Amino acid sequence: MRAEGRLFRFGWPWAQSRGWGLYDALWCYRTAPVSLKRANMSETSFGAETRSGRGIGRHPGNLLYSLAWLYSMISMLTGFFLPLFFKDELGFGGGEIGLLFALQAITIMLASAPAGLGNDWVTSRAMIMAGLLAQAAGLALMALVKDFGAYLPVFFVWSLGGGLFKVSLDVQLLKTASQEHRIKGVYRYQLSRYFGASVGALAAGYLLSRLPFSSAMLWGAATYALLALLAWGLPATMVAPSKLGLYKGELKKPKVLLMGLWLVLFATHWGAEMTCYGLYLQVDRGLELQEMGGYFAAEMFSIVLLMLWLLRKPDKEPDIRNLAIFGMVLSAIGQISMVFGPIWSSVLFRMVHGIGDGAIFLVFYLGVPRLFALERMGGHAGVVHFMSMAGTILGSLVYGPMGERLGYAVPMWVSGVVIALLAAILLLWRPGKAANEAGPTPGGSLGSEGSTG
Repeated sequence: MRAEGRLFRFGWPWAQSRGWGLYDALWCYRTAPVSLKRANMSETSFGAETRSGRGIGRHPGNLLYSLAWLYSMISMLTGFFLPLFFKDELGFGGGEIGLLFALQAITIMLASAPAGLGNDWVTSRAMIMAGLLAQAAGLALMALVKDFGAYLPVFFVWSLGGGLFKVSLDVQLLKTASQEHRIKGVYRYQLSRYFGASVGALAAGYLLSRLPFSSAMLWGAATYALLALLAWGLPATMVAPSKLGLYKGELKKPKVLLMGLWLVLFATHWGAEMTCYGLYLQVDRGLELQEMGGYFAAEMFSIVLLMLWLLRKPDKEPDIRNLAIFGMVLSAIGQISMVFGPIWSSVLFRMVHGIGDGAIFLVFYLGVPRLFALERMGGHAGVVHFMSMAGTILGSLVYGPMGERLGYAVPMWVSGVVIALLAAILLLWRPGKAANEAGPTPGGSLGSEGSTG
């Protein structure tokens, strides 16, 4: 099938040849949606030339990476210190702030699966634009609304847009990356996300100490709207609506259920971080806002360094099982050790934790496509997001009260012990040959280099 569309390129040819979205944010290539029948694809093919209507390329597209890093940077600038804005400028109490973030978590969790399904019915490009516009509208109203009752629906719209965007951008990556260049595409995608987050974390404390928070939110809303316009240049993804029974059949497989359980348990440590991480730095370590920004940025930059190192390696898919063990071991060591010793060692071990979490992110992005059919990738990616949010909420419910009663350092190292136990289970469990032939599992052939999934 011949892709129809117009190609506009702005930027440096040197940067374009290396796939750096930083220098090529206006890469625009528009095509019509591709259906399964028109593309003549099998249900299990991954990386077929006509999947996105643009043929196989070196990587999913510079615009995708640009959106990832710009969005991550703006999100850190606007969302990094939201609790302080609620408390100091709006006068919300602790109960009201807790209710807002509970609403956010539940909204993202419940919207994940429908958002994923939507990416199989309409193009991910449309879903990305809708998510960005919803966030732009929500963030602009958040800067203007002062009453708590009116703030609830506004915060809901902002949270819904964020959840929709994140799921859809992931699906855009998974559906448009060719098999040949999928691995390096995932590395560049993660590099872009965490480079933007590192810059945003560093800039957040500095800018917000000199700029009213409401003004920063209005600038952020305008940037989200601009990103929505740029997102129109993304290639159209394959749309192939499937019956819900097909999704249920794939989700009921034992290997998928095991992966889901593992993901929920691993994600509980994100609940500890959501409720206790910032308070630990502020109360136990006595850090100021700019110092906290630097601490967060160091962790995120460690993921950038990991991706830069992997991009220099041969374009070969890693053993996912070994990658998962490696990631959980480092994540556990960093999470436990960060609460002991001087601040410099705390930062160092937090970077170790960041490398571990970065490896686990790769397990998701490289492993999920081996579990599910391409045309139902959106719905299943939404389910993965749902499970990670469910684990995060579960962790916040457990570790939040624990931190308030026992001190904010306790939930951090306890959640690290949980990660270590998960790593030990995966290390000791050796699936047999039958499991490898049957397909990937969270502890088995998901990571076997010889497995096709």
